Amino acid sequence: MSLRGVLAELRQRGVLKVAAAYAAIGWVALQGLSLLFQSFDAPGWVIKVVTTLVILGFPVACLMSWGFDITPEGVRPISPASKKPGPLPTAGAQVSSIIEASASPSIAVLPFVDMSAEHDQQYLGDGIAEELLNALASIDGLNVAARTSSFSFHGKSVTMSEIGDTLQLGLSADVMLVKQGTTNLEAYNLRLQARPWLTAPHPDTANTAIEKLHRALELDPRYWDAWADLAYIKGYLTSWTGDPVPLLVDAENAASIALYHSPTNVVALLWRAFVSILAMRDAATAAGYYERARQAGVDRSLWAFQKAYCYDGPLGQFDEAIEELREAEFRDPLASSVKGALIEMYLGAGRPAEAVAVAEAVLEQGSTAFDALTNSGRAFVANGDLQCARELLSKAWAITDTDQPSAVLLQFEIDAATGDREDAQRRIDRLLGLKAGDPGISAYVIGEGYKALGDYDQVIAWWTSAVERRETWTLTLMAARNRNHPIIGKDPRFLQLLKRMGLQPAAEKIKGGAVANRV
Repeated sequence: MSLRGVLAELRQRGVLKVAAAYAAIGWVALQGLSLLFQSFDAPGWVIKVVTTLVILGFPVACLMSWGFDITPEGVRPISPASKKPGPLPTAGAQVSSIIEASASPSIAVLPFVDMSAEHDQQYLGDGIAEELLNALASIDGLNVAARTSSFSFHGKSVTMSEIGDTLQLGLSADVMLVKQGTTNLEAYNLRLQARPWLTAPHPDTANTAIEKLHRALELDPRYWDAWADLAYIKGYLTSWTGDPVPLLVDAENAASIALYHSPTNVVALLWRAFVSILAMRDAATAAGYYERARQAGVDRSLWAFQKAYCYDGPLGQFDEAIEELREAEFRDPLASSVKGALIEMYLGAGRPAEAVAVAEAVLEQGSTAFDALTNSGRAFVANGDLQCARELLSKAWAITDTDQPSAVLLQFEIDAATGDREDAQRRIDRLLGLKAGDPGISAYVIGEGYKALGDYDQVIAWWTSAVERRETWTLTLMAARNRNHPIIGKDPRFLQLLKRMGLQPAAEKIKGGAVANRV
């Protein structure tokens, strides 16, 4: 048989794909395991044994692919007919055609199973899996399923075809997928224990996460990832206060330390993008940080969520935000945060029917997260289904304090839709009473209450105060939710507020989505 014939036969039987996939996945696994063994101070012979086993498995995998096909019914010998040229009516051929037709390969990283005696080490397995996920996300052309979706397979019995297809990663020998974070195991443990807060933020648990990060940094002050996480948490906490400046200063200090020593730290880059537009009124610089985070291999669902709420929505770039969020939703279909951002962007763009479709998908997933309930409720208000909105608001109030801003904002929207001025005024009075003793009560939320009453002079007055204090709500909600409001969206005073924030109306934007003036 000629060399061309041999190559054709190897390609026909899928040997070349298996060889490439085995080499790439084996190499990635060895990179991750070497980091793990180093963290646990494992003797040198351990990694040598594992490497030897991986190498010995290579010819076995190639021989298996030569003589067997992987089908939905299991592994079967290749029949004589399958050796004939042309397309093969087998599951293997279907998978091959899908790979060749797709724009880029995909992979999902599943969490490790906690097999400790006390079953209290799951956070460690999740951390290791997340390290691998982030490393793979840095490979151009490789679609990596985001954390929420890939971790949903934990504890479930699934087939390989349900998890991912065969990959060709195209890695060069000098690529370092896993960056060294810390050599102190206890510092690593503390950061992993704090990290779940980033995907499930709540003000009541923030202090515990911050304390763990501080302890980690006492053990290893050069743990740049811990500095970045600290910046992210303190920055996110600004969403729950009308006095964000102290938190912004602390977060910026932590992010600056992380970026000075680790310029491609994704979490710190996302923070810097956020603070550039909120505090510095510099949307162009924020765009640069978002691009750097994307190139650094960020989890696209986290990236799209942050960019939609803190950049595209405030600038009125709803179509761009929706496109990015749809891509993130494709990769991370179970992430309610992405769907919540989609609801916001559809409503901002004046497309309530599509917002309702997303809200229904959230509810079908059985999500009981507070923000998922209130975001979905907003969609139903916009579409005229007030009964459903009230039901979702009741569920939200059952799991949190009634003064939680998202719930109050939804109630104000229901009051505006039903003309219930009495309820709106009662809630405004309560907020004013609270603010007298707590300057952290949001001026933006009070302004939304006056919007429900139709008192637009008071709306502008309270929102001006919120903008002056750099309230996070003015960036993430005020601008996007009111650009297309039939009255406020045309009010010159509101448009002037947008300019003060560096967020000109869409018609005044210059090339590339950057904005012209800075304040």
